[in-house]
Amino acid sequence: MEKAITEHDERLWMEGDEEFHRKLAEFANNNFLREAMDNINIYISMIRNRYSKRNTESRETSTMQHRETWEAINAGDADYARMLVQYHWRFVRRRIMQKH
Repeated sequence: MEKAITEHDERLWMEGDEEFHRKLAEFANNNFLREAMDNINIYISMIRNRYSKRNTESRETSTMQHRETWEAINAGDADYARMLVQYHWRFVRRRIMQKH
C-alpha cells in the first residue's frame, strides 16, 4: 500500500487494501471472522471505491493505520492492535458520514 501511495496508483492501493484486510482475517485464525470478512468484502470494496479511490489523504491515513496495526500485531500487543482497529473503524465511519 505504501508503494501505491508513493506511485499515486489508486488501483494498486485498492488491491493492497483488500489484501491487508484478507490477511488480517487469516492471521486471526478465526473461521467466523474469515467468513464474515468474505461476506462483507463486497461492502468494503464499495466503500473503498466510493470514498478512498480519489482521496489521497484518506488513503494515506488508512495506510498509516494499517501499518501501525500490523506492527502492534507483530509485537504481540493484542490490546493495542484491537484499539487501532477500532480507531480505524471510527475513522472510516467519520469519512463516510462527512461525504453524506
